[in-house]
Amino acid sequence: MWYSRVVRDMSALTPALDYYNAELDAAQLETRITGSLEKNAQDLPGHTTHRFTQLQDVESILKHLNVKYDKMRSELYRKYVEHYNRDLTDRAIEKYLDGEQPLYDMHGLIGEVAHVRNGYLGLMKGLETKNWQISNIIKLRVIGLENAQLD
Repeated sequence: MWYSRVVRDMSALTPALDYYNAELDAAQLETRITGSLEKNAQDLPGHTTHRFTQLQDVESILKHLNVKYDKMRSELYRKYVEHYNRDLTDRAIEKYLDGEQPLYDMHGLIGEVAHVRNGYLGLMKGLETKNWQISNIIKLRVIGLENAQLD
């Protein structure tokens, strides 16, 4: 959804991250088991599909940023190799590249997108756990342990 916008225009990255963060906050409620067990079981595949699609979109944005980062790094590396007054070792060039502001900024953006992606990975783990819990509750009900408690 946001991937194509970010590829066309990098200024769309901030609104995309805001959108995905807001969706992530709202999605936390989807990991809870409240109300009808049947309704929870019925809604779970739709929630999982929707959130997994969002995760894939965030991962595509992250991949795009990594490719841009690699391209910027390559261009700057070439600049140091071809246009520097003296021969530099690969290690010296790497040190110079670490101090380049455009690379530093891109690395920060990659970190922000990775943080959102990790939130979605956690959400997917929560939805998997919800599925497991619903399955176990249903199995317990089948064998007649509706109100079992552990002391």
